[in-house]
Amino acid sequence: MDNNMDARLTDEEILECYNQISKYYHDLIPVENTILVFDQEKYLGYYAGKEAFNPEEFIGKPLPSESSVPTVLKTGEKLAFKRIDTEWAGKSFKSVTAPIKNQEGNTIGCISLLLSLEGQAKLEKVADTITSSSDKLSSSSEEISSSAAYLSNNIIEVLNNTEEIVELIQKTNNILDFVNEVASNSRLLGLNAAIEAARAGDAGKGFSVVADEIRKLAEKSAQSVKDTKVILSSISDKADILLKKINEVSKKAETQAAVTEEISASILELSTTSSQIKDLANLI
Repeated sequence: MDNNMDARLTDEEILECYNQISKYYHDLIPVENTILVFDQEKYLGYYAGKEAFNPEEFIGKPLPSESSVPTVLKTGEKLAFKRIDTEWAGKSFKSVTAPIKNQEGNTIGCISLLLSLEGQAKLEKVADTITSSSDKLSSSSEEISSSAAYLSNNIIEVLNNTEEIVELIQKTNNILDFVNEVASNSRLLGLNAAIEAARAGDAGKGFSVVADEIRKLAEKSAQSVKDTKVILSSISDKADILLKKINEVSKKAETQAAVTEEISASILELSTTSSQIKDLANLI
């Protein structure tokens, strides 16, 4: 039996092997792609995606002069991925071209892989949309945060003022208590004066009139104190209700500020995700 282990492939056979296997690689790659196979002079294989032209237009045609192919054939070195915006195809691709070498290490052709940038363009558009939206959200969030801080500061100021009002009401009550005490004592003094005037007879008539006026004034003062206390009590009750409401609003403002901070953190994360999507798009 013949031993074929030392059999050597001709250059044409090597190129044909690349040509035949390329159509299978074309089908295996999930991204829209085109694979081109060349010898030193012309197209040998053209396995096109839906965005490319009819392969029959290229098979046997001369090498594309404005491409990486002549360079790779000349240097025997692979040219890494680069972007290609082709006017004739109206599309954008990423291209990598590698040399095909025979068993002696000589460059006998090359193979090019073109990956459509349609998916990348869509991802970049999505990323741009997310970035734009996150910028708008960030601006709105900052405004909300600023308003929440302003609201919180004003609520604190109103709360302090209301507490001062309650304290003033209490002080006013203390003054009214003193006035009421004075009025009560004046009424007693007036009553005692009237009694003494009655004992004095005709000599005390003038003093009796004065004592009666003092008693009446004391009674009016006492009634005014009572009326004022009723009013102040009502004001105090309203102030207490106001304090409770302000405290509730203050808690809501604190919650709003906390939620705004969470929104800001989410927006930052969204912006980071957008950047990652762009990076991912560049890898496709």
